[in-house]
Amino acid sequence: MGIAITAKSTANFSDVLSKLFIYDVGTIFIVDENNHLAGVTSRKDMLKLSRNADGQKSSNSTSDDTCTECNIHI
Repeated sequence: MGIAITAKSTANFSDVLSKLFIYDVGTIFIVDENNHLAGVTSRKDMLKLSRNADGQKSSNSTSDDTCTECNIHI
């Protein structure tokens, strides 16, 4: 069994996306400042945010976005 990969809820979009690929995982657990689970996001969720239906870059995918603005499931 592997270890859980986490990201802080204050992490930006590109940092979370990078972790997904660096650690070769499909899911990242998002934790708050007290390391309590705040949500879960996946490669698919991040891809949806980065592209709209036309395949154009979405306005939601700027490097200033934080995980709280990403598509996080609680």
